[in-house]
Amino acid sequence: MAHRPDQVMPTCSVFKSFLVAALLHDRGDDREYWYDAAIDYDESDVVINSAVLSERSGPISPHDLAEAALRYSDNTAANLLLAELGGPAVLTEFTRSLGAAVTRFDRLEPELNAAVPGDDRDTSTPAEVAMLMHAVLVERSAGAYTAARLNTWMLWNETSRITEALRTGDELTDRTGAGAYGVVNDAGVLYRPGQPPRSFAVMTRTDDEDAENDDAVVLEAARLLLGS
Repeated sequence: MAHRPDQVMPTCSVFKSFLVAALLHDRGDDREYWYDAAIDYDESDVVINSAVLSERSGPISPHDLAEAALRYSDNTAANLLLAELGGPAVLTEFTRSLGAAVTRFDRLEPELNAAVPGDDRDTSTPAEVAMLMHAVLVERSAGAYTAARLNTWMLWNETSRITEALRTGDELTDRTGAGAYGVVNDAGVLYRPGQPPRSFAVMTRTDDEDAENDDAVVLEAARLLLGS
């Protein structure tokens, strides 16, 4: 099922899945890096919507940054991980290596959530987001370790908008996003007993800068997509 799958849309915090995947692909199972490396930050680095890092101070390990970004959508954690990776352009190249053609990343949090109509920065399409989720989570295109860690962190996601669409026994690994112009996103992979994994991407927006983020629209779309 698809509705306007090739329309260019802001990714917002959905990008954090691909960010962590890229860093996992780059660093692999380097436990010394993930658990022992110390990344410093201070109050000046903390941006809006940073539920984890705003309540503590550095240094912090890459492992804890990745968990904060994927479980709680912590924006400061994402910015620090982007710096570790080498910046948005490196992330764009990573998605290109997985087959993306239009997906691009340009800015840091929270500016990447501006979602101005006609601005192609920090955008993708539902088709490419679903493809990338399937590539890193199911096909293990960025490595088995990447898929395992990413699936675990995303299974613990605390911001999912579509848990009400799940059946008993379902497991959902997803990442959400929201921005100006009413942008609300949810994308990931559904693991349903007796069925192959199903990747999906629900991406919504309006042309009204002050529009409310309507989670109910995403949930209803997910019900249709996932057959709840």
